[in-house]
Amino acid sequence: MPSLANPSPRPLPPRRPSASGPRRWLWAPLLLTLAAPAVLAEPSSAAPTSKPAEADFAAEVARAESSSEVVRVAVDHQANLYVPGAEHVRVDAPEVLDAGVGEPNLISLAGLRAGRAELLVLRTGRRPLHVRVEVAR
Repeated sequence: MPSLANPSPRPLPPRRPSASGPRRWLWAPLLLTLAAPAVLAEPSSAAPTSKPAEADFAAEVARAESSSEVVRVAVDHQANLYVPGAEHVRVDAPEVLDAGVGEPNLISLAGLRAGRAELLVLRTGRRPLHVRVEVAR
């Protein structure tokens, strides 16, 4: 049976410290991969303010089909709203109302604090729907 021991052991060369030499550059691709999304996500100094978003919301509400009903939700409670073809919702006062499309055609409304909110429901193949929501205690 052959021996597994090394018949002629040679001394290993002395190791250099890990901070010097080309080994430190092995981490560069990983650091760039992890840092790139954080750098790209930072807001730029030329970022638009919230006023154009409010103007955009107001313009969309002006084009939307208005609902004659006012939906009432209690604070810290939820309500569901059935809207055929609903795909996305926007709220003008997210501190008052939280809304989202859960199941197809079903919008979940959650009252966060007392106040009024305007809800814009974007629908497939139809004009958006504008709904007024009152959140009360």
